[in-house]
Amino acid sequence: MAQKTQRRRTQRYHIRKARQVVIAALEEIAPGNAEILLSKLVISNVVALTENEVDLTLVDALAECYKSASHWSTRRQILSIIADKVIYRTLQSWIPGLTRHRYNVARQHAHMYEGGAEVETRSVPRMYVSASQLDHFLDFITSEHIVQELPFGDRTLKLSSEKKIIVLNVVRKVIPERVIQQYNLFCTETGFAPMGRSTLHNILDVCSASVRNSLQGLDYFTAQGTQAFDDLESVVDKLGEDCGMGSSWVKEKKEQLKEGKRYLKSDYKVHISTSSSVPDHCRAYALSCPDDTDYLKICHHNHNHTCDRCSRLTSVVAEIERAVQEVGGTTDTKGDLAFVTLQSKQYINSWKSHLLRSTNQNESRLDVIDKLDETSVLLVLDWAMKYLPKKFRESQTDRFEGCIKSYQCHSSLQKHLECGRHKYILEYETLYDRAVLGYASRLEKGPGAVPELRDTESTPSSSVASVEMGWALKQSRSRNIRFTDEQKFLIVYRYWHW
Repeated sequence: MAQKTQRRRTQRYHIRKARQVVIAALEEIAPGNAEILLSKLVISNVVALTENEVDLTLVDALAECYKSASHWSTRRQILSIIADKVIYRTLQSWIPGLTRHRYNVARQHAHMYEGGAEVETRSVPRMYVSASQLDHFLDFITSEHIVQELPFGDRTLKLSSEKKIIVLNVVRKVIPERVIQQYNLFCTETGFAPMGRSTLHNILDVCSASVRNSLQGLDYFTAQGTQAFDDLESVVDKLGEDCGMGSSWVKEKKEQLKEGKRYLKSDYKVHISTSSSVPDHCRAYALSCPDDTDYLKICHHNHNHTCDRCSRLTSVVAEIERAVQEVGGTTDTKGDLAFVTLQSKQYINSWKSHLLRSTNQNESRLDVIDKLDETSVLLVLDWAMKYLPKKFRESQTDRFEGCIKSYQCHSSLQKHLECGRHKYILEYETLYDRAVLGYASRLEKGPGAVPELRDTESTPSSSVASVEMGWALKQSRSRNIRFTDEQKFLIVYRYWHW
């Protein structure tokens, strides 16, 4: 009996039975999820449309657009709109000459970017940069002068293929513009031809590092030294406001303090050398102990030069000390300013000594590493150190590069290559990819040697050195120091007048 002649009750009965049959069949395929599978099947676009179900007008219009397009990228976009909805044999009747390869590529385009979507083409500019120029700059920016290792964390860098590289987390202690200025000066002194300024900036951008405004917990000498400069500026402001030193004097001293702070943060370490006529820069002179012959190195040159920038830093601190002693005011205010000035001076000298010692220690570490062979090992021990694994579990993609699927026939492999989800390996590496890979490999080995720059602001002085031998050695602090009468009076006065 025809469906139209049946009564509605009979039609509902047949629909109910047909639904039960379909649900029973789907239950065998997906137990417990038959209803979900049925709804997905109804709205699915996977089932290819037949000739009768296709809008012939729309297909004819798309076929005309395909034939009119002059470039394959435009044709691929048009073909991707209908390639995943119409089977190859049906589509070939509307577009004569359509190959199976182009049909598969259009389906892959629709699968990866959606049908008709435009793929953004990334332009790769040609930059004539030799490998030696890139390695020279990477060695400079991974030196101990530029970066400082962090005891925790890591950082993610990206290549042009969106591949991620995990590197050690480091802090860049110098701003990018200052790094490039020092590098160009270093290249000028060594006679090396550097890359362009914009290329250097771009390499610093892709080879990024962390930025820390506070070094507490990482480098206490640097943290206390930078805070000491801020405290001295507060003392200068106090002398100008309450003690009548004048705004011009305050402005001049603050500019000199800022210049000295910038010098210690950036240029001082590159002026440190194994042998120098400037006693502030000579490592052998600054770290020799005159009372112990085992820790004494005799320099075969005179220390009869002075660094103008080191001298200006010493003189500005001395002028502030002299101003504190000469100005009037209450005893409490004068004592507080004198204490802050003396403590800041000690912190600045400790920071300067620490910079020289750290440079010498890094050179020693590199010398030990260069002398390692197959029978030796370098152990770095710390009472608070523990070794943490980079990953809890190694994934299968870390063990096998590329795809890890296996196929029984070549046709399945070909289908996966044309329409499957995977990433192709780049045929070439850009300059910035090589920079990121070289940057990551150098960070794994640790900071490199600090480059040595010739100090152009040194002047001859008397035959006597301006500082004593061993000025950069650590000074032991005596714990048994009694309070003076002034300190005792200040403590008692502050206690009763709190």
